Amino acid sequence: MSVVTATPGTASTPETKVYYLDNTKPQKKLINLFKTHRDEINWSYSLEEWLKTSKEKYDVVLFTGGPFLHFRVAKWLKKHTNSKIVFDFRDPMSNNPRAENRGLFLKIKRFLMSLIERGFVKNADLVISVNPWCLDLIRGVKNMKTAIIDNGYDENTMRKTKYIYNEDSI
Repeated sequence: MSVVTATPGTASTPETKVYYLDNTKPQKKLINLFKTHRDEINWSYSLEEWLKTSKEKYDVVLFTGGPFLHFRVAKWLKKHTNSKIVFDFRDPMSNNPRAENRGLFLKIKRFLMSLIERGFVKNADLVISVNPWCLDLIRGVKNMKTAIIDNGYDENTMRKTKYIYNEDSI
């Protein structure tokens, strides 16, 4: 198994090779529409260049995010390899309720991100999210293969457990 990451210091194991790609190197192709996403756009181009020159072969490629803009590389992978593509949305992308939707610019940005999200999702063989509610917020997943992998805890299980509060243990 190989891991390609923008996180420096990610440790390799005997079973896993880790490749670190710098996300701060500016790219010539960079169109900086959203300054807040500059590093993830840069990293997506670094990832695509690395994949084009890499000798690695992949049966399955798992993209996890947010951030999400490196998901765009899935289109290249689908066109040039036989890899299955899995998107793991840790949060909703364009429809994230934490993102404030005030002002014309933010409404336009959310609309553009929803178009981008739909374009990404159509390249996936499987879309994973952390719960059904978040999955419903992802644009373009209707009629797609989806899965839920819980993040955190199951509320029903927690209700059945005996919780003992001890102020000294906090």
